[in-house]
Amino acid sequence: MGIGSALAEPKPEADTSTQTIYTDEKVIKIQDQPFYPELEMWRRRWDEGNFYGEITGVSAKQTVLKFYSAMSIAGELTREVAAQASTDPGLGWSKEAQEKINDAELLFTAASQAINAYDIPESARDDAQEEAALKLKEVLDYIFNNSKSPINIPDQRKKGYERIPESTISLSTTIGEEFPDNPFYYFTSDTLESIDNVYRQILKIREPASKPTNNPYRTPRAFSNYTYTPGLLMPPKAYLLLPKNIRGLFEIPIGEQSLFQISASLIVIFIYLPIVSKLLLKFSNTFRYGKELEK
Repeated sequence: MGIGSALAEPKPEADTSTQTIYTDEKVIKIQDQPFYPELEMWRRRWDEGNFYGEITGVSAKQTVLKFYSAMSIAGELTREVAAQASTDPGLGWSKEAQEKINDAELLFTAASQAINAYDIPESARDDAQEEAALKLKEVLDYIFNNSKSPINIPDQRKKGYERIPESTISLSTTIGEEFPDNPFYYFTSDTLESIDNVYRQILKIREPASKPTNNPYRTPRAFSNYTYTPGLLMPPKAYLLLPKNIRGLFEIPIGEQSLFQISASLIVIFIYLPIVSKLLLKFSNTFRYGKELEK
């Protein structure tokens, strides 16, 4: 799964106009929120390469802002690469583009691990965290884009439980019996369980992804593009070079999968079906051979 063709769109820029067509006068811009200077600080640290694979912080505020800025930069990097797909020579990504993809995937993977998923079986844990991280990022986009009051994210450096004001998003230092002395704040398992429902509600009421916004950190359609296109964060270059109408056909949603994914699965099944059938036939013949030996 990958971010998909929508990444080729320009980075969402801040709307600096004085018009009130797109924003409610009572809504506080993200730049005017009390946490914004610290958010900018974390973004600069990631931009400068000061990233050591750790997103969780010693306060709820640190974890939220590190997660939000890391996810934003991951989206920005993949948009930059996608925008260069048509001008980059060859069918594979250049060394520079691949480095950006690797950086984006590193940030994304680390950010997704800031979600407590220890109650989920290990075989499904990574997928659950990645999907939840993309949904959580879009939920935070909506909260930060539409708040009519200052958002004071708890910044107390102590172990415990905290919640982002006026939301169901909570963080805690409790992540399982294996880590009784954990000092870092993770998004709770309750947040993981509820994020599906919250994300669906926001899909019904949020502003269109194409609408100008004062939030340069947002990642519009991050989850849907991740779900309905191939790859992790970045589709193969050959896929992005396909005409938009063909990509649009491939990305038609069928349940929680796309037409492309279902078609690819069917092709794989048809390829392996004769092989599996032959192996099963040979395996069944071993029973007959054993019975003949007994006689």
